[in-house]
Amino acid sequence: MLNLTLTDTNGNQYPVQVPTNWQEVTVLQFAQLQGKSQLEQAAILLGLPLEQIHQLEIRHLDILLNAMVFLLTPIPEQESNFPKNIGMESIGQMELCKKFIALHEEGTMWDIAPYVYAIYCFADRYNMEAAFGIDGFPPELVIEAQQLPIPQVYSAIVFFFGALERIQVAYAPILQREYEGDEVAAGVDRFEKYGFLFSIYVKAQGSPARFKELLQVPANTYYINACMETEQDDYLKALHEIKNPKTA
Repeated sequence: MLNLTLTDTNGNQYPVQVPTNWQEVTVLQFAQLQGKSQLEQAAILLGLPLEQIHQLEIRHLDILLNAMVFLLTPIPEQESNFPKNIGMESIGQMELCKKFIALHEEGTMWDIAPYVYAIYCFADRYNMEAAFGIDGFPPELVIEAQQLPIPQVYSAIVFFFGALERIQVAYAPILQREYEGDEVAAGVDRFEKYGFLFSIYVKAQGSPARFKELLQVPANTYYINACMETEQDDYLKALHEIKNPKTA
């Protein structure tokens, strides 16, 4: 950090710490920088109102912007403990991430980044069932991830969203399945409020122990099994209709 005392056109002085490299920018700040002008970015990184940035003396504004020229450079890659294959991690973690993506659909991937990173990298610090329940995911873990330097998280989040897209394409038959007319007529939408948990409940057959166990199944294993079950159901329905044709 570069320690500066900025002076505005009215003679007011502001001691500030200016980031001079990506390691000094947090995940939260990086999310806030998206789509912002150069002066808006300066205000975010210094924690000052934009009006104060506009009132700075030109010489101090030049020093400030020169110090922050690193914002135009690529973010360096940095090793983290983020998993290399999210398909082999638990279905619970995958579906928790998808839950937060849906809740923040108006934001960017960087608004979701602290949730994703915390879900996978702080896995031993929260209870999966509670995270899906009324207690929710621990906010303190999200705040901790927000304060990490962006190089520690950047590559992991880019990797995650790329992998998630590939998984959604591969398992589209189950992930994008639409309900049929009879199911809609019977009121299947009543279960939508439970989201992913309803499918776990069905597979657990009402057993709490089995419910907890299923949340830890690898995502790829869970989705492959669900795809096969869906195709088997479709086959059995078609076979039943062939063997029991409707009479006019």
